[in-house]
Amino acid sequence: MANLIKYLAKDVIQIVEIIDNGKEVIGVIRAEVGEDMLLMHPRIYSPTKTKFLEFRKSFEVFLRYMKSEYYYEKWHGLLSMPSLSDNKKWADMISNNRAYPVKYIMGRPLYECEIQ
Repeated sequence: MANLIKYLAKDVIQIVEIIDNGKEVIGVIRAEVGEDMLLMHPRIYSPTKTKFLEFRKSFEVFLRYMKSEYYYEKWHGLLSMPSLSDNKKWADMISNNRAYPVKYIMGRPLYECEIQ
């Protein structure tokens, strides 16, 4: 996790990891570390199958880091991917079909998933 950035904003720790493959930035993972939940905002740029597989691997490593560092058992996410019309598809892709909606906020589902 060489590209890890931590900062405090609005009384919440924000952690950002920039994911690259040595040639270009593949995506960014932003996490809001709250007292009661870990809110994730994964974003992939110009997705291809290869980039997605690299991104998902980095995302899983990042989640294991969050589990060991902050003792979270689950992550939550208001997931959106502009190139996909169905955000459930993005949630399934990033979580390996383990995320499920727990409630809706302003018409968007809040997904929950256990950290493996």
